[in-house]
Amino acid sequence: MSDSGVAQVDTGRQEPVAGTVLARTLIVYALFLLQLAAALAATAILTRRLSVLDFGSLNYLLAICDVGMVLLGFGLHNYIIREVAQNANVGLILRSTWTFVAANCLLVVPLVFLGARSDPIIRRLGWGVLVPLVVAQLVTLGGAWLLNVLTGRQHVVRATALGILQTVFYIGLLLVIEATRGALDPTGVAWAMCVAAVLGTGVTVAANWSFVTEAVAARPLPIGTRYVQLLHFGWPFFLASAAGVVITRASFPIIRFLGNPGDLGDLGLVDRVVLPLNLGVTALIQVAYPILSRQMLEARDRAVDFVLRATRISVAIAVWVCAGAVLFAVPAVDLVFGSMYRGTALPLAIGTGKFIVYPVLCLMGALMNAAGLERRLQALSWLGVLVNVGLFLLLGPPFGVAGIASGFVVADAITLGLVLWALAGLIPAGAVLSTYARTLAAAVLLVVPACLVPLMAARATVFVVLSVVYVWVLLRMGVIARSDLQAVRRLGRVILKRWE
Repeated sequence: MSDSGVAQVDTGRQEPVAGTVLARTLIVYALFLLQLAAALAATAILTRRLSVLDFGSLNYLLAICDVGMVLLGFGLHNYIIREVAQNANVGLILRSTWTFVAANCLLVVPLVFLGARSDPIIRRLGWGVLVPLVVAQLVTLGGAWLLNVLTGRQHVVRATALGILQTVFYIGLLLVIEATRGALDPTGVAWAMCVAAVLGTGVTVAANWSFVTEAVAARPLPIGTRYVQLLHFGWPFFLASAAGVVITRASFPIIRFLGNPGDLGDLGLVDRVVLPLNLGVTALIQVAYPILSRQMLEARDRAVDFVLRATRISVAIAVWVCAGAVLFAVPAVDLVFGSMYRGTALPLAIGTGKFIVYPVLCLMGALMNAAGLERRLQALSWLGVLVNVGLFLLLGPPFGVAGIASGFVVADAITLGLVLWALAGLIPAGAVLSTYARTLAAAVLLVVPACLVPLMAARATVFVVLSVVYVWVLLRMGVIARSDLQAVRRLGRVILKRWE
């Protein structure tokens, strides 16, 4: 980062899409999935050992902390990746951004405490929960920025491995508390998260000590000048980060104050299951970014063809996953999270409908970025935020968690329609809508007979058989082509070859 804060992009250093860029991104994605699996395992532990009320209260406090972290970090994690990749002065970048967060702490952290002070949940659980949660989030933010430095320097496998190690610390400490105390409470969970954050970030700092000492020795501009510069250059990243957090976290205060506060536990479970899966989908779409950016420069028709093919495949997979969620939601919730959360089976099944729309929305967003329409994409994203919050207010109080889950899906569908309208002339919207209509029709016709099978073991067998029939039907209907399946096989061979 130069003193002016302006980064120059060297377009001549782009790597071949079929080579290192794609392979590196796929490796990151594979390791990221392991991290999400670990987070889901931790959720299963918490749901079985905390009461529904305590689990909901803990997730409500975490939602407050997450909003505070967005204000503190200002979306600069993506800024760090870009700047480190283009500028060798890692120390100056880290020193400046850490100083920026320290200044924000003087403004944001008191607001978190003052806003929570009068809340009955805080009074019931005490400051022994909120304080360690805030500390854990702050410590984790510092460690995450070091991992972003590694990602920017293309040490992506090392960065992801350290991120997984941090998650393992969380699960390990939860298991230790479970073994020694026999039962968890929100205070124990909060302090376990705090200790795990310190240990995980400590390992990350030790593994990247040279970057830390370089940051300490750096001499940035005066804090006022640097703060204003980072506000200016981080603003687009902040808008992108804040949009996602507002959508996912606005549901908690709406249920807390306008709906049934007892639903916080169910909402926390839906959030902790659907959101990590959402992140997994988002990370997968990141694979498309370098491909689309390169193809938009070389041949726009190829980029559009890539998006349409990826849309057909992702819709076909997502619709069948949602069909499985409808068939097996109740036994899956009972098995993994406990029978006290059986009421979340319907909201979880509805929430998986987000995966039918969200991957395509991400693909279209990637195409808009590659086509230089990022400002239009930002405007549509925030319009989607308003639609989401409006649907939460409309559906949340009367229908509870099921209404919130429905709001997620409907808002994404509306946003996708707006994005397709914005891409008119580049993407044939009729082809996308036809893919959705025919795929949903095929899935419904096949799933209805499976719903009539009462025994779960027999239903699972029928579902496996119908999966083969589903692919055959989509091929016959022309929803997917044999060339699509061949492209997936070729991609798999590329991944295996690069992994070796």
